[in-house]
Amino acid sequence: SVPFTIPATLAPGTYELRLFSNYGYTRLAVSNSFTVAACTAGSLSASPTSIAAGGSVTATWGGICTPTGIDWIGLYLLGAPNQPSLAWRYTTGTASGSVPFTIPATLAPGTYELRLFSNNGFTRLGTSSTFGVTSP
Repeated sequence: SVPFTIPATLAPGTYELRLFSNYGYTRLAVSNSFTVAACTAGSLSASPTSIAAGGSVTATWGGICTPTGIDWIGLYLLGAPNQPSLAWRYTTGTASGSVPFTIPATLAPGTYELRLFSNNGFTRLGTSSTFGVTSP
């Protein structure tokens, strides 16, 4: 047996694996059928819901279909555009996980959110619920 990686770009559907002989097209065996499901959007949460500037929230994500070591989380004032972020950090390169996210001590009090982006770009995979930042 060998591991067989299913490409992340494969369309949802029902598939089978086929074993062929000697670099040719003589079929020796066919696997049972299996289903490839559609990838759903990622998710992101932040806790606690209130933090003093200079503190840390826990960013928790899940459902990244094709995780990379350069997926990242940015900090944003509610309603702000995606560029620039107020602070950012990479995820751990896994489909799900959590990391501490330090809130800059100089951040003004207000309502903020975290946003999860793919592959060092601005393809948004998820947005956290809002959280309040208070004076240190």
